[in-house]
Amino acid sequence: MNKKFINGFLLASLVVGSAGTLSSCKDYDDDINQLRTEVAQNKSAIDAINQKIANGAILTGVSQTADGITVTVEKDGKTQSYDIKNGKDGAAGESNLWTIVEEGGVAYWALNGVVKKEYPAQGPNGEQGVQGNYWAPNAQGTALEFYKYNAETKKYELDTTVEPVKIAVEGESNGLTAVLDGNYLYINGVEDAEGAVIISRNGLLQGIGFVPQLYLDGVEAVRFGYAKQAVKTPATTSTTGDVTVDGQTAAYTIASGWEYTALTRLFEGSEVANAKFNLNPNNANLEGVNFGFLPISNVESVSRAAVASLTARPADKKVVDGVMTLPFTVANPSAVTTENGTEYPVTALQAVLTGAEDVEKAVLTSDYFSLVPSLYNFTALSYIPKTGTADEHLYATGKNAVEGAVNFNVVYTQGTKFNLKDQIRVCYTKSDFGKAVANPVEEQISLADIAEKWGLNVKFNMMNYIVGESKTSDSEFATIAEDGEVTLRYLANENPKTWVDCSDDNASRSAIGRHPIVCVTLCNGNDVILAGYVKLNIADKDAEELPIYNQPIILAENEKPFAYLCENTDAKVVSTWQSMASKVLAELGMDEKTFNATFTIEDNTVYTSTTSGTTATFTNVSDTYGDLVYNKDAGVGLTNGFLTWAYDLDAVKEINKLTGKQVSIYRKFVHNTNDKFFLYLGVTIKMADAPTIMFGTLDEAYIPTGKTNEVGMRVPQAKNTLNKDVTDFDYLFKDYYVNKTIVPAYVGVQPEGYPAIDKLGVNQTYRFADNQKSGFSLDATKTKLAYGTPYSDANIVAMIDATTGNITYGPALAPATEPTEAAKTQLNNGTADYNVFANVQIDATYGACGLAPKSLSSNVVKVDFKKPVIVAGANGYEIYPNGIDPSKEILGNFFSMTDSYTNPLFGFTNGSYTDVKGIFAYYQINSVEIELPVVSGVEFSAEGMTEKTVDGKTVYVVEAADATGFATPAFLNTSKVVCNYTNGVLERDQNATVKVTVNYYWGSQTVNANVVVKAKPKA
Repeated sequence: MNKKFINGFLLASLVVGSAGTLSSCKDYDDDINQLRTEVAQNKSAIDAINQKIANGAILTGVSQTADGITVTVEKDGKTQSYDIKNGKDGAAGESNLWTIVEEGGVAYWALNGVVKKEYPAQGPNGEQGVQGNYWAPNAQGTALEFYKYNAETKKYELDTTVEPVKIAVEGESNGLTAVLDGNYLYINGVEDAEGAVIISRNGLLQGIGFVPQLYLDGVEAVRFGYAKQAVKTPATTSTTGDVTVDGQTAAYTIASGWEYTALTRLFEGSEVANAKFNLNPNNANLEGVNFGFLPISNVESVSRAAVASLTARPADKKVVDGVMTLPFTVANPSAVTTENGTEYPVTALQAVLTGAEDVEKAVLTSDYFSLVPSLYNFTALSYIPKTGTADEHLYATGKNAVEGAVNFNVVYTQGTKFNLKDQIRVCYTKSDFGKAVANPVEEQISLADIAEKWGLNVKFNMMNYIVGESKTSDSEFATIAEDGEVTLRYLANENPKTWVDCSDDNASRSAIGRHPIVCVTLCNGNDVILAGYVKLNIADKDAEELPIYNQPIILAENEKPFAYLCENTDAKVVSTWQSMASKVLAELGMDEKTFNATFTIEDNTVYTSTTSGTTATFTNVSDTYGDLVYNKDAGVGLTNGFLTWAYDLDAVKEINKLTGKQVSIYRKFVHNTNDKFFLYLGVTIKMADAPTIMFGTLDEAYIPTGKTNEVGMRVPQAKNTLNKDVTDFDYLFKDYYVNKTIVPAYVGVQPEGYPAIDKLGVNQTYRFADNQKSGFSLDATKTKLAYGTPYSDANIVAMIDATTGNITYGPALAPATEPTEAAKTQLNNGTADYNVFANVQIDATYGACGLAPKSLSSNVVKVDFKKPVIVAGANGYEIYPNGIDPSKEILGNFFSMTDSYTNPLFGFTNGSYTDVKGIFAYYQINSVEIELPVVSGVEFSAEGMTEKTVDGKTVYVVEAADATGFATPAFLNTSKVVCNYTNGVLERDQNATVKVTVNYYWGSQTVNANVVVKAKPKA
């Protein structure tokens, strides 16, 4: 079926009608505000669910609430729930929840938990060889449609002759209808959603649709840039000329490398372009999906014979609102472009899903689309001489640079080193469709962007030249690093030549007035594509570099760390003009008016800093740690905020990841007339640790003597009035605590800034702890405990409900109903009452946003599982000969049974064994078997029991008629051990062991009955 996936809400304008009568404007405004809040919350919840599923979570369930539904998702054993509310005009309304339930191995639709057997979700079996028919939601989840099995096509097909069953809440009702099948959740009636909201349960990618960037004669297409131009080589011959400096003319010589000329060899390359695709579902999980482009040739009239070779870059893909942006490059751009610009290559995106169960669905292909080339021509290297002016080209030759004006003044003191790479850009023109353009517009791209999009790099080299009769080499007064950082120096000694880096001293001033020239080349590897020349001037400092320039200055900080909460509206760090006056204005010698006229704040940036020695390095972190708001007019009052940081949950989550849980952030102020002077003014934010939480107090009545965190669990009493029987081996974990309530508490005193624990909003879940008894293992959710490793459902010993904390011993997963053999074996092993246990752990978050506490304490409890029945063998029971007949001892003489409450299951009264407490049948004793000993002078056999061979040994068994076990212990009187004395004369008593095995509902126990075969009759 086709699905419509909602990328988001279209929030409609709220229109106020005039027909009704309102009790007051305030009430109406409250209603409107409530509606806006609920619409926003619904949108936030649906966006969050889709994002979780896109990141690998599974939608595990939907439940009704008083005012809507709760959706639960799970990943890595952790669950999270989201509420989606009813509500037009803020009122609660009828909501319907359709789910699939199973009865008797058949799935049916259920409405609000009531099974509707007239609507099978998978049809009851028909005649032999015919599949069952079923009902399934339509594309919008508003009706159930009937699907019938077609034996010829071997497919289920929609039966249009059967009228669909409408299931959505209709009319003016403001309720939701939620439908949950095996693959999707459909929600109708969500306020301001356009139609149904449909959410994939597992995010399995089912389709990809190309999003065209443009159309060519109706054909969908995307652009890609390519370049084809000559590689250049440096001049190897010298050149000369005259240069005028400070009114004096002097001759100069450049030995080589003063210009670059074109070779016949070409550089050809493709940019990293982007293609966009709609994902179906929009919350698709792309983990494990391999993307690649298909080579396609000769498709209709738009394709050339040459096949485009595209390389996808899935590691760099981005997904926003169900749209994937996938970068790619074209390996053979020239082969797939034409000069006439009319024929273009065609391709399609292919997605291969690893591990898909359905082979036919493992490979998905988008619709075809064309690649439209845009021919780039890199024309020159440029720089911006002054803020607000257009780019100027670098000098095309070194000769022009020597004779031309200075490009950059670099102050000799090098307070902040000049970096040429930060100044240079690359100029280019482009022509769409590969067609020539008469007057192309020149554009610019940064060096960082050209490296990312084209893979091109920039190199810097000093161009040596000599001037005048003294043959001064000005370029030796500077060096330049690979990253473009310029280091100025002066000649400290001529013989031998000794160069020293410039600093703020008198000797360094000897470098002032020198003009080093830098050759800048744009390269593809070692091939030069563009070259330009930069003329520097080593200048005197034109203003005093105050110590506060280019250094981090903190104007305010919070005295006490802020509590780590989902909301903390009172948490702010505010600097005032009072602190500005003392820490900045006094140093600058400025008043507020002069400061505002001298400095301009850099927009949309927030910085952090690191300091090495006296050098501070600043990094733009955007809003990672929150926004730092600047109020230019705060000086109207000395206490008004100059810089303000307000508590933001996303920001404090990042701050809490930092060492020390604090950060200093700054705004950058740029000097209007000296672009080397900056002020970094900021605040420090300090966060408190998340709280440490402990959980409740175990009721001492349940704790064994000498223990602190250990409790026990057993089956119900035999004659309980709770409608429970021996199979109900479960208990609510919270009931072990005082007042049957697990009460969270802070460890130690209530941390400063945090609310009382009952206001903190602690959300508890339950699981089995990682540390369990040796030989046991956990499933991925840690809610199932099994015996053996690796974990297997077949060996489950216990389960715990993550939400309620209900512990169940020995469950078997459907369709099995009996406890697993592993659970039975572990329960009855050994001689102790308790042989198996589980460590149960409480996990918790706090607040509506689910924050993690720093740590949890007193959150692990050992739960021991007690044997329901204890079987004990007789000890020293005596068998006497009567000299006439064989001795016949009734079976009940050889063992006893008590339940976990120490009640005997049977007792000897009036010459026979009877159910003295009326509880024998409750424990479902299915059989008793004995293995008889070999003893000198006597031969043992059995009466009223069946002889069997088990593992090569002869045993005697008495079995109940059905699975519910013996109704009474009468068989203990009719089943007998027969002792025949042989012809040999016993002169001494003989000790013998009769092995007794009792099988009951919760497994089996084997004990030894120690008997004495007497040599002589009783006196």
